[in-house]
Amino acid sequence: MSETFKERVIKVWKEKRPDIKSVRKLEMEIGLSNGSIASWNTSKPTEDKIKKVASFFKIPVSYLLNETDDMTPSASEKHIPDISTDDVFFFEGQEVDEDTMEYIRETLRRIKKNN
Repeated sequence: MSETFKERVIKVWKEKRPDIKSVRKLEMEIGLSNGSIASWNTSKPTEDKIKKVASFFKIPVSYLLNETDDMTPSASEKHIPDISTDDVFFFEGQEVDEDTMEYIRETLRRIKKNN
């Protein structure tokens, strides 16, 4: 019998991030709302949540969807931009300067902290 989406997430969590000790902490780290993972017992996560989980663990979406047993991301999935660490971002074709990027990062940290 194939694994469910939730079972795959738990398996990857235990293998790749055993330092995260609770489901709630995992949800916070990924950027999911409280109870999201538990809800996957009865409902399928949205595409956005599937992508968030895959990005967090740096694995292909196809692994989470039980389409493959290979956790190696494809070439197109290997670099998923992360505003917290990447140096260069563009908005409407223009490079965003570092001061603006730091302002955006700090704003996002405050929002995340308050959620």
